[in-house]
Amino acid sequence: MLKFSDKLLKRLTKESGKKNITKLLDILRENGYVVTPPIKEFLEIFDGQTIKFKDEIITFDCLDNLCEKEVADRYSETIEEQLLPLGFNNNSFCLLFMISGSGKIYAGIDGLFYLVGDNYLEAFSNLLNKEKFEKIELKVKKCTFTNNIYKINANELDDFISKFNNAYVFKFDGEKCKTWLEYNEAIKKQLPLKKNHIYTIADYEKLDYTINEHVNYMRKIDPIYLNYESYLFIINNYQVFLSEDLKYKEMFEEVYKKEILSWYDDLVEKETWAGSYRQFNLILVNND
Repeated sequence: MLKFSDKLLKRLTKESGKKNITKLLDILRENGYVVTPPIKEFLEIFDGQTIKFKDEIITFDCLDNLCEKEVADRYSETIEEQLLPLGFNNNSFCLLFMISGSGKIYAGIDGLFYLVGDNYLEAFSNLLNKEKFEKIELKVKKCTFTNNIYKINANELDDFISKFNNAYVFKFDGEKCKTWLEYNEAIKKQLPLKKNHIYTIADYEKLDYTINEHVNYMRKIDPIYLNYESYLFIINNYQVFLSEDLKYKEMFEEVYKKEILSWYDDLVEKETWAGSYRQFNLILVNND
């Protein structure tokens, strides 16, 4: 890891310090990128480096982060200029750093998008001095559907499932989820999240099962990993679901409607990595 300084910058920017990135440039062009002089210069100097800017540590690894092309392309739609993923910082506010063809450095996480600097020198100066980045409002499309909670009887379930095409179905049994802890443990066993970002399934062990942590977890289902058009949560035996944790039962439906389902039909275009709306509906089944 290198600590950023003027001395380091002078050393890295010397012709002798630049790397041969011919193979990397070939791969970028194969993936549809136009490699401009500012992009080439940045990669020659900084690709493969981990640099510390006071409290901020950023690893620049363009090839390793090409998997974030879809994310960068979403941000590109706002500025109408192609963005190349460069790398991530290492703190909980996990920013993806990108460079445009004109050499501007951007950063984004979920629905937050920033201009870090008009060139890498300005960007690094802002990082070093902890300057506030310029926030950019994302351009978003309007959602065409509304996610809902449906309360039905058991004999109606098959008909309801058939209404949701290509849905990834999560099934829970209220008999086995009578407490908030049991419900969270059941979710942990089958709910895939984004890997290499903020939460993974392993990280869920560290969560404390509060409502806020639960909401954060539910907002991070990975649509790329699942590759389904919609999510369908089915809770059978809802009449006994959380029956031993009534304070959670009382707030359950309101929290899901306002904080989770609406996230996928209202906020998802602004707030998630994939940037596309998802149907996410909840079916509560009475089996009496």
